[in-house]
Amino acid sequence: MLLAAIWWAVEMAWRVVPLAPLHHASVATYSHGLIMSLGFLPLFFVGFLFTAGPRWLGMPDQSAMPLLKPVLACVLGWFALLVGTHVSQWLAAVGTGFSAAGWSVLVWRFVQIVRGSRAVDRLHAKLIAFACTVGAALMWLAAVAVAMDQMDALRLYAYLGLWCRSIQPWRTA
Repeated sequence: MLLAAIWWAVEMAWRVVPLAPLHHASVATYSHGLIMSLGFLPLFFVGFLFTAGPRWLGMPDQSAMPLLKPVLACVLGWFALLVGTHVSQWLAAVGTGFSAAGWSVLVWRFVQIVRGSRAVDRLHAKLIAFACTVGAALMWLAAVAVAMDQMDALRLYAYLGLWCRSIQPWRTA
């Protein structure tokens, strides 16, 4: 995620002091929104889901090794999104799909922990599993949106992933 932050800092600086034309195959602002909402936050949750989660649910400690490949798929997928933003919209879409696949595997593993638990109170864990599943669906939708150049839909999915609401602000009047 440090790489994503550096990429965005360079992107912003380039807009102020352009050294040469910067090619974009996809909209950088939407890639930034996508990676910071559906990229950074889910990876931040992985450690919590597979350490504190099993303890709360009375399940055995989880090995980190089975998590390595799906986490790596997420990281490499988001890296491909960043590169694809400048090189190829198709690469950006495939990268987003890799991240969606990696996150889907992680969510499936967490759901299996929740299902295997005999803890009396599993409501919080079930809600987390549901929210993670929604996040995985949003990632898959985002991959399709990038592939089909549907930037308005991509923006919506990033907003839903971060705020769980649509782009339209709540009306008070």
